[in-house]
Amino acid sequence: MSNRKDTEVYKTILLAIPIIMGELAQMSLHLIDTAMVGAISYKHLAAASLVMTAANIPFVIGIGMTISVSQMVSMANGRRDHQLISHYLYNGFLLCMVFALLRAMRPQPNIPQRMNSIENNFLQDKGFENNGSLSMTQRSCLNTYHIHY
Repeated sequence: MSNRKDTEVYKTILLAIPIIMGELAQMSLHLIDTAMVGAISYKHLAAASLVMTAANIPFVIGIGMTISVSQMVSMANGRRDHQLISHYLYNGFLLCMVFALLRAMRPQPNIPQRMNSIENNFLQDKGFENNGSLSMTQRSCLNTYHIHY
């Protein structure tokens, strides 16, 4: 019988540990973001949840493309076909690059104007008035709640 460290399950778990740690870190960041936005108001929490769901769609498409490339490369590597490996890597990289450029060139919303209205709503909820410029007290309040202005 082989040693326990030589089994496929053990080797797979060793490969999966960094991925598991990365996913746990990502989930904890989303949890912290949700708690911070939820502290502002339930309307902001609902908006942030909707935006994060929509923003994850291109991310999932990108993961699907890269996973398919890695599967094709591993199959070509198993056949020891180095020309096919380079073909898959080149075309996969090209496909991902085109998708990333299309994603980056999409029209951007007017973030500063939107952030200003969120900032005003937040400050009014906390009892401050904002007439265009932030006072030192208002900046301190935003920094306390980790809101970037």
